[in-house]
Amino acid sequence: MDPVTTAIVAAVTAGVTDIGKKAFGDAYQGLKSLIKSKFGQDNKLSKAITAVEDNPESKGCQLVLAETVEHEKADQDHELIHIAAQLIQALTETEQGRQAVSKFQIAAKGAQIGVVGDNTKVEGGIHFEGSQK
Repeated sequence: MDPVTTAIVAAVTAGVTDIGKKAFGDAYQGLKSLIKSKFGQDNKLSKAITAVEDNPESKGCQLVLAETVEHEKADQDHELIHIAAQLIQALTETEQGRQAVSKFQIAAKGAQIGVVGDNTKVEGGIHFEGSQK
């Protein structure tokens, strides 16, 4: 999942739309405002975000958001990526936020990763860089 989609979905599932989530709420609102300023007030991306806000656990809404981010090339906009990274950082400063981010982003530098379980599915591929000898 790209950083923009990850930031939005993780923030929403962490409860950013709930009253009192000031820690990352400002960063989330900043990302949404930037999207509106770049794509217009009534844009497809904002509508996809609203759909995720209305139904945060819906994989379908999350997928539509990811596809819309890609279609609108928001995942290639350096300013949006920077603000999304700030939102992800703000999320990781709370327990609820860390749990939400960990659903969509795995950082495992220098680690061995194994997947065990019935009906395990990896989507989006696994990417390896460099090599160790």
